Amino acid sequence: LAIISAYVMKYVIRNGASFSNPIKDVISASEMEVNLKNIAPGRAKTVSWPNKEFSICQRAAKQIARISTVDMHILPDPELDTDRVKKSECLIVIGEYNTPSSIFKMILQMYHASLSWHVWRIEGVLVGYVENKMFEKALDIFEQIHLNFDSVTYTVVFNACAGLANDRAIKIGQKLFDEMPENYRNDNVVLSSALHMLMKFGDIQNAECIFRSNKKKDIITYNALINGYNLNDESSKCFKILEEMRHEGIVPNDITWNILIGACSQIGMIHRCEYIIDRIPLDIQNKRQIQNSLIDMRGKCGSVEKAQIAFKSIDDRDTVTYNTMINAFGLNGMGSEAIQLYKQMPNYLRDEVSHICVLNACSHSGLVHEARNIFDEITFKTEKIITIMQFTAHDNSHPQASEIDSEIGRMTSELIQHGYKFDSSWITREIKDGETIQSVLCGHSEKKAIALNFIQRPVPKFIQIAKNLRVCGDCHEFTKLVAKIRQCDIIVRDATRIHHFYPNGQCSCQDHF
Repeated sequence: LAIISAYVMKYVIRNGASFSNPIKDVISASEMEVNLKNIAPGRAKTVSWPNKEFSICQRAAKQIARISTVDMHILPDPELDTDRVKKSECLIVIGEYNTPSSIFKMILQMYHASLSWHVWRIEGVLVGYVENKMFEKALDIFEQIHLNFDSVTYTVVFNACAGLANDRAIKIGQKLFDEMPENYRNDNVVLSSALHMLMKFGDIQNAECIFRSNKKKDIITYNALINGYNLNDESSKCFKILEEMRHEGIVPNDITWNILIGACSQIGMIHRCEYIIDRIPLDIQNKRQIQNSLIDMRGKCGSVEKAQIAFKSIDDRDTVTYNTMINAFGLNGMGSEAIQLYKQMPNYLRDEVSHICVLNACSHSGLVHEARNIFDEITFKTEKIITIMQFTAHDNSHPQASEIDSEIGRMTSELIQHGYKFDSSWITREIKDGETIQSVLCGHSEKKAIALNFIQRPVPKFIQIAKNLRVCGDCHEFTKLVAKIRQCDIIVRDATRIHHFYPNGQCSCQDHF
């Protein structure tokens, strides 16, 4: 156990950071205990103490070794690490860094003050940003501060680029990988992160090259490849990799089976599902996460009865269990059953996803009145909870119809500035008097549904739409550009597949629809 007191701040940083010493009424004999066994080497834990926050860093052996080589003359407040800490594995940092702006400002001030990065390990901050999905901030630090790279830095920055997956991230990630020294190309964790990043960019060919060039493949490497195929709608390749793993003596773990179950869900073929289920060891099949995934898989394959049997066999059902079964009912047009299960679900288990699943189930079954009643009963409506409205082409019955049309006009103007042109080849009827190519294509239901989301406040960063017909090519291109310009994720489920439009302007279908 580490005894933490306020005076440990004394020599951490002086004259160069955006925070100051603790206020006088906090500098006291008070102390607290933190169990270091819960902090893995190389990681940190943030703890609140009176009205400040501080991080306890459990330093790895290689970090301690690097610190011992620091030249004391370059430090603004010279002091040996052995004098600065009571236990070499533990470093405590106190300061007001609970907001992104204050962290970033603090780091820049320390950097411009020439504080050695051997002392202040920036990797911990990057990890914090990435784990909290603050990828832009992580890349801001990466671009503005010259870092001494190690395997942790490469892994974290690759993960940040994968999480963002826009033009900026692609440029940074590709350059970083191209310039990465040869000695890191034998590190499985680094290579797996790079592989995952390239898969998120849609660069399957180069990701496969990384995989094939790796002479020391392990389960992490194989999982990254299989997951990448899933992300890029190449699920059929996952099963070939499973056979390769068997041939190489690599034993699949829980993550592997979860990914493969997801692949079956995408393909939607019952025989393929049963093939995978027969190969999952019973001890893994009995784990709740796997059971939840199997319910989802069977629901997406149309085997609702087996999904129900699996659901009923689970005694300790959690939120995901209920949500998955509700979604399975919805996907198969069983809206009434979805509503019934939603009402049976304990209130304390319901979350944002529960509401979205049941509302989508109502949409698939045309239960507009029931959807409105459920929506009205939801106390806290987040931006991801989408009001399921029944739009048809050129439908102007919505109470916000004029605002929706105005938003479509704004989106169209933005898209045209980025080179978008209306594709008249997708108009399948004669244009009537008073109509134009633009007015006909702008009347498509998915464009109206997207516009409805953008006139909400706050403006959502995630939009989900269900459509009973196949999306047309013009709407597909339109939605790709909207996702890129407005920097949001848009999921459109049409009659044939699910399209995931990413903020980098790409669609999960790779334009094969």
